[in-house]
Amino acid sequence: FENDQKLMRELIAQKSGEPFEREKIRQSMQVLYATGRFADIRVEAQRTFEGEVTLSFITEPNYFVGDVRVQGNGARPTANQVLNASKLQLGEVFTKEKVERSYTNIQRLMQENGYYQATITDEEHQNPQTQQVAILFKLEPGPQARVGAVNVTGSPGYSNGQIEDIAKLHPGDKVSAQRISNALDRLRKKYQKKARWLAQVAITNRNYRA
Repeated sequence: FENDQKLMRELIAQKSGEPFEREKIRQSMQVLYATGRFADIRVEAQRTFEGEVTLSFITEPNYFVGDVRVQGNGARPTANQVLNASKLQLGEVFTKEKVERSYTNIQRLMQENGYYQATITDEEHQNPQTQQVAILFKLEPGPQARVGAVNVTGSPGYSNGQIEDIAKLHPGDKVSAQRISNALDRLRKKYQKKARWLAQVAITNRNYRA
């Protein structure tokens, strides 16, 4: 902290013993903001009996994303997939809004893998010395959804049952992102073997029934 204080004083344009100048105060605040270490800065000036002015730069520090970990995930999605979904990058400025977006992204990832009743909480630990926040996401996946009715639209050229067999996706199967991806790949390859190179296959709608 002592070294930080020394560095900050060197950056401040308004030096001790020099005439008080509002322009130098403004420049001092700009250069302190430019370090990226402060979320807010204000200056308080107090006149002394000796005719001098005591300046106080009151700052609110920025915190940065530090270690991000996951607890409670199963085999799918993996911890790395959850971390990637959070989109939190080491060293970026930490904000509550970014954590809220992480919640949304992780919830979407869990649903893609069939966990529609997953709950997500987090623990945040601030380190004032490094100005970093360590974040631990805690997951409670809940039950994994299973495939219900498989509906087919468009002009598939096959019955619903045939589509299920080709895709290897049947009612009762557990829902996962990998299973859905594999099902789509099998259908595309089936059409390609029939020389239907422009065939489009996609999931257009998912309705979860608790």
